Amino acid sequence: MDHCWQSYDAWVAHFDLLGFKAKLKTLPISILQEEVDEIVKSFQAEAKEFEKNVDYLFYADTFIFYSKSDENKDYPGLLHVATHFMEKCIYKGIALRGAISFGEIAVGYDKRIMIGDAFLDSHQHGEDQDWLGLILTPTASNRLKAVKLDPARQGFVYGKTPRRECSKSNDEVYAYSFCRGVSNFPCPLLHKLKEMQLLSPEDAKLKYENTIRFIEKHWRMVQSRPQHLTE
Repeated sequence: MDHCWQSYDAWVAHFDLLGFKAKLKTLPISILQEEVDEIVKSFQAEAKEFEKNVDYLFYADTFIFYSKSDENKDYPGLLHVATHFMEKCIYKGIALRGAISFGEIAVGYDKRIMIGDAFLDSHQHGEDQDWLGLILTPTASNRLKAVKLDPARQGFVYGKTPRRECSKSNDEVYAYSFCRGVSNFPCPLLHKLKEMQLLSPEDAKLKYENTIRFIEKHWRMVQSRPQHLTE
């Protein structure tokens, strides 16, 4: 095994699966294996398209994408992989939350171990959320603004997001709206989210409600023009 460590500034997208620990206690291991297989296939499929710019690692209920350099050209690939991965998981009925950060990481032992400020930053901000959302941590949004990339042009909206009761922060952040541009129809994720909410335990229903409200608030649809009748 290669012990060498590679240290550099990177974009990091950190995701946690929600309810996975409860599933470990209640479901057969074969069912969990099938679920993890599906997630990993989605994970690898999304990363493969941008393999020159994006790498990944995963363990238990945690999935991580990270850029191979600190260059700005790696960010669009990382963003594409992260947003599409999240949407695919929700379509499959898998709840998750995540955060994208920027900063120093060190990767070693055949890329099986990651440490560093960017990893910790994305983990802490993601864990702080009380919805199925993806946010930019301040380190990521500040970096984007420094290189003249506007998060608002990439499907993010700025404001307060639902936080857990134990949260120590109520700062405004950029959150992914699941909407890029203007659509002719409501968000296709809403039906699945309402189904997941219906089947979820009582103590988890608020997360889904928060997500549904957020999407409905920020989803942009084409405004239909009234038809004028002529005599």
